[in-house]
Amino acid sequence: MVIRKGYFDFDNIPRFSCPCCGTGQLRFEKDTLISRLPAWIRKFPEYSDNFNEHGEKDVDQTDIFENYKGEVIASFFLQCDHVFCKEAVVVSGLLKNELETEYDVSDGSIWENDVKNFYPTSFCPTVQLFKIPKKTPEKVKTELIYSFSLYWISPPACGNAIRVAVERLMDEKEIPTVKTSEKGKETPLTLHQRIEKFGEDFEELSGLLLAIKWIGNDASHTSDLYQSDVVLAYEFFERCLVELYEESKIKRLKNSAHEINTEKKPISKIRKA
Repeated sequence: MVIRKGYFDFDNIPRFSCPCCGTGQLRFEKDTLISRLPAWIRKFPEYSDNFNEHGEKDVDQTDIFENYKGEVIASFFLQCDHVFCKEAVVVSGLLKNELETEYDVSDGSIWENDVKNFYPTSFCPTVQLFKIPKKTPEKVKTELIYSFSLYWISPPACGNAIRVAVERLMDEKEIPTVKTSEKGKETPLTLHQRIEKFGEDFEELSGLLLAIKWIGNDASHTSDLYQSDVVLAYEFFERCLVELYEESKIKRLKNSAHEINTEKKPISKIRKA
């Protein structure tokens, strides 16, 4: 996973892969950053020297920021660093001044840091939150990319989208959607039953997919699914896709060794031939 929470330190933007070429990485273009105060802050005066009868100073914009409650609507561009791509991705969201507390377990000391955290609401084009293997079926990939776009704004909606991606994976593995009785009566199979049938050949992976299904089920019935739950679902899914659609390093090395031993020459000369 590229990211494990719904925000990041503005000075340490995650290294997202390019959604266009898939090879380059997206780099922050500092000169493209623009920001604007939200309406609720603009309602306050920039500075205020007014005091009421109780000696309390009127709130102004400076007071808000000094108390770590400042936030601005912001957007900026990321650009692919691959020389033959240079894809641009626009990012929008909220940039917040926040106070983070750090604790040193060695001496028990506590200190506070003023940080700028960026809370994205959209990436256009959508960035991948984990690397999808190249051989992943297009229908599964499409549902996952759609879920990536929802991660930032609605974990429950994202959880539902990941569940749909599991459905598409079952389709691609030709797991039936109905069960036919001896009398020819067809009964629809639930996703749970389809995953169990998938588990007849992939027992370990079926356990991961069932866990994703439960997360997706919860997302359908509640509005408080956490992004940490979604991240775990993605990690389960990534593991399944790697096992199903990405040749392992050990298998690749064994195949290369077999090819070399058969031809009795280096891979470079085998390829030229």
